[in-house]
Amino acid sequence: MWARIINTLAGLWVMISPGWLDFHKTAANNNYITGPLVVTAAIVAMWEINRGARYFNVVAGGWLMLSGLLFASGSMAVIISNAAAGICVLLCAFVKGKVTKDYGGGWSIVFRKRSSPL
Repeated sequence: MWARIINTLAGLWVMISPGWLDFHKTAANNNYITGPLVVTAAIVAMWEINRGARYFNVVAGGWLMLSGLLFASGSMAVIISNAAAGICVLLCAFVKGKVTKDYGGGWSIVFRKRSSPL
């Protein structure tokens, strides 16, 4: 759970950092799109049954690290901010979290042989 909270905060930072650090328009637009995706994936993954949604943040974290270099326009603030947020998001996405319940069993439950009630 703590990793999802950190990812949520990192996503919020990605959304507000263009205003605080005076990003170029392209870099700011990138952050305005990527930030909500990070927050959404982190919040959805907070529930144990949706824990696999955390892997969306692996892609988002990698993109944040790369986009800082692509859209920086010579601004070191963009590079450092996006790289730090990307590393944080990427590392926290790999934290599995505690599993306390077994939900269903997936497709194997559908196709298992059952005894006939007749």
